Amino acid sequence: MKKILLTVLVWILPTVLWGKQLSDKQYIFQRIDVREGLSYQVNCMTVSHRTGHAWMGTKNGIGRFDGYEQKKYLNCNIDQLVEDRNNNIWALGSEGVFLYDAVNDTFYRACDLNGNLISASSICLWDDGVFFGGFDKLYKYDYKTGKIALFRSITSNIKFQITDLYRFDSHTLLAANRWVGALLIDIRTGHTRDVPFDCRDVVTMLPDSKGNFWVTPYCKGVQCYNKNGKLLHTYHTGNSSMQSNIVLALAEYDGHIWIGTDGKGIAVLNPENNQMDVLTHIPGDAYSLPSNSILSFYADPENGIWAGSVRSGMFNIKEVGIKLYADALP
Repeated sequence: MKKILLTVLVWILPTVLWGKQLSDKQYIFQRIDVREGLSYQVNCMTVSHRTGHAWMGTKNGIGRFDGYEQKKYLNCNIDQLVEDRNNNIWALGSEGVFLYDAVNDTFYRACDLNGNLISASSICLWDDGVFFGGFDKLYKYDYKTGKIALFRSITSNIKFQITDLYRFDSHTLLAANRWVGALLIDIRTGHTRDVPFDCRDVVTMLPDSKGNFWVTPYCKGVQCYNKNGKLLHTYHTGNSSMQSNIVLALAEYDGHIWIGTDGKGIAVLNPENNQMDVLTHIPGDAYSLPSNSILSFYADPENGIWAGSVRSGMFNIKEVGIKLYADALP
């Protein structure tokens, strides 16, 4: 279904664009035009491994695209969309936590064991379930029971709404809030400790496949730390091809770190040799990146990178194995 989806996209969308960027690499951009009254600002996205549907979370609801049509769900701001290992689609937004009901084709508010509505603003997939971060609380959805319960109340010197939640190691979560800071939570005991690297005013983070953490302090580019807090790399406009130090989104795909900026496109970094390619939108150039302001990424193992933008909806980016020439002989 996933291959069918992107094959259909190539044929039905008017914005299938080929672009030559700052290196010899070539990329194809396949854009999903936003319809059904949805906002062009795409905060998050996912692609269902079970059905191949592309889902996007916007300022005023959720859009689902099946390769032919779009359908809108809900009417609130959606900040996170995640598919778990049981193929459940979770949505977190301004009105709470929602779970997609495939049988009735609708989203319903998620409740705990006592029927209380869950309020959370962050999510993290785990081996045996899904963690949700709320105000000084962790909830957990258990794959075996199919239920959500309060997992642990957090006791620490920092009191905050957990807006970002990441897997730090096999028994530790990293809970963060840009305006307050971050802490590590041992899920076995509930004990907390400081994060070994600076998390002040960090817009987003990315734990990579090697166990390192990439962080984006506001207006300071990108930094990479190991779990002991050692700074391994730093990239900004002064030492790399990056064209903006304001980074809003990160993703890892095929050994590369994708860096989405505010107004200056995407930098694609190979951390092994520090080579960086830059994808940008050029006004009047229909073959360039559709948008320069990138809010979110989704790394699809089969179909490349999906990007959510501020004003241009959602689009897929693939590197292609052919070379194009801008000039041709008459």
